[in-house]
Amino acid sequence: MSYGAHFALRKATGEAPRVMALEGLWWVEGADAQATMERIAAGEASMQDSDRDQWHWRAMMMQLAPIDGAMIEQAITEAKAKKDIASPPALRYERWAEGPSAQIMHTGPYTTEPASIVALHRAIAEHGSKPRGRHHEIYLGDPRTSAPEKLRTILRQPIEPVSDAAVRY
Repeated sequence: MSYGAHFALRKATGEAPRVMALEGLWWVEGADAQATMERIAAGEASMQDSDRDQWHWRAMMMQLAPIDGAMIEQAITEAKAKKDIASPPALRYERWAEGPSAQIMHTGPYTTEPASIVALHRAIAEHGSKPRGRHHEIYLGDPRTSAPEKLRTILRQPIEPVSDAAVRY
């Protein structure tokens, strides 16, 4: 839908902002969700070690102005008319604010991300903060066209102070 809105805007005005990178939020649900995330962040476990049925994700793409909700809805309507897609019930345009976050650039295949996640969480703790919210990834490479060792992914974790006396943002 991002590309559909982009091309429609370019056709109408002669210009459009670039299409942004694919992003993903990852989280675990269930009774031991927090403990699972802490074990992964500490390098004591991996996603493969956990119950895959507990893992959830949300794919996102930032939309730069002037692309808005109406343009995305129009792109959905046009794609349905061309029978390019079925009705996507979970597809939506929404404003989203993550707040203070820590991030690290991971270079290499997705399977080697745990070491970067451990480094990120160590830096968060050294900063006097703790993780808050969902793990966030921004994919700067395309696994279909890039060699795995050249993939770049920004790993981001929302944070909050460990206590009120800790660092202020």
